[in-house]
Amino acid sequence: MAKNADQLERADLKGERVPAPPAAARLSPAELSAVASVRLRQDLTVTALKMELTARHPYDAAGLMDFYQPGRWDATSNLVYMTPDASDDVTFGYAQFTAPAAGNHLVVLNFTGYQVTLRAFGPWGTVSAYSPTASGNVALTALWTATAEETLYFNFSCTGVGLAYLSSVQVHSL
Repeated sequence: MAKNADQLERADLKGERVPAPPAAARLSPAELSAVASVRLRQDLTVTALKMELTARHPYDAAGLMDFYQPGRWDATSNLVYMTPDASDDVTFGYAQFTAPAAGNHLVVLNFTGYQVTLRAFGPWGTVSAYSPTASGNVALTALWTATAEETLYFNFSCTGVGLAYLSSVQVHSL
């Protein structure tokens, strides 16, 4: 197959410094409630953040996140770079959370990237969210109903043109 002269390939970037995308503000609880209500097609109100995991804080008493072949685990920018599944070195993320009490929880993966889709696989099935540019935060959301002390296990990966930049995995009570 002939190479498109306008298209960069991974080998073209070897040894190059890839800058982090600009920091994007996370959604407020009210904005997150609105986005989740539209995506999940029900009226939801975020009440409390139960857990937040980031590159600088990947473990918590309530859960953890880990990655298979992260493109880069960047504590400086507090991002995990995820390589899309079109690559030989695709990144897979894994997370778990133990619910302190029975109830509904909103699972949120905050990310950005250029023309990239993040997908999460869990008891809710498969959910996805698309980021057209690397200049704003996108919140992938999933609803999970838990019993007391039940542990949620889920995984996630991305597809698309560029890298996905994961800024956090959050679990909120509703």
